[in-house]
Amino acid sequence: MQEISLIRLMWVSAMSLAAGAGYWWGAGQQATRADGKERVMSARARGEVDVNAPRRSPVDVVRETIKGSLDDREQWRQIRGFSEDEVKAAIKELGSPSRMMSLRHSLPAMLFYRWAEIDPVAANEAAKKMFPKRFSGERKAVITAWIKQDGGAAAWYAVNHGETTSGGWDCSLSVETEVADMLVASLSNLDDASAFKQAPRLDEEDSMIAVKLCEVRARKAFMTAESRAAFLAAAAKDPNGLLLKSARESLFREWAKVDAKAALAGLMEQSISEEERKSLSNDIRREDGFKNPSIFDKP
Repeated sequence: MQEISLIRLMWVSAMSLAAGAGYWWGAGQQATRADGKERVMSARARGEVDVNAPRRSPVDVVRETIKGSLDDREQWRQIRGFSEDEVKAAIKELGSPSRMMSLRHSLPAMLFYRWAEIDPVAANEAAKKMFPKRFSGERKAVITAWIKQDGGAAAWYAVNHGETTSGGWDCSLSVETEVADMLVASLSNLDDASAFKQAPRLDEEDSMIAVKLCEVRARKAFMTAESRAAFLAAAAKDPNGLLLKSARESLFREWAKVDAKAALAGLMEQSISEEERKSLSNDIRREDGFKNPSIFDKP
């Protein structure tokens, strides 16, 4: 087995994969050159959580953790029930980013993981603001939770095993389109208008989000005149017009796979520039595979 790099060990010790029905949190401290390994244990393997233990306030959880009164299992038992406001209160109690970096336990990453379960966009923005110059363990925890919202254990495995040229790993860059695919899937419970509203914010994490979102949703949207109109109307609310352009391209490509002639007829009804019409006609031609080139002849 290939030797695991020290850099990866240092990252993994900050947080670990959320798996199955429970939460799998790394119990080991940051790996060092002295011991050369990192211990990761699930809460289940360490024994059942005491569900009757009293709930603590966010401030108490932070203070007791710093004193050493709470182990990782009890920290997570408390944190997993926090509201967004309680998470923010705990992060505020932790203090400055430099203080978070000095702590030799997983509390900050746990808090950001929980925040991402509630609002991944807000959690990610906060983590980036706190740690602007590095892909911190807190941001990794956010991305883990974000991906996990779609149950993407396999995707996360692929992402966190992707090596980068810097010698470490970066789950936003290591697997092409993987994060985009999972973040788009996390919007699957929303209608088109609500999902498109999230696209600009998600694009800050991965520039493929808007394109992927249109591609995925166009697979159903092209089926009826009503769904096509609703899909394009939802995309048209984007003020810069880029989302609508991507939505239109995806819609006609999907339509052409099933009925290129109908797709071309529908394209002729669109109020768009001749340049865009020509581009979309070419897309339809490609999707049709040149099987019926006569449909492109002008009447």
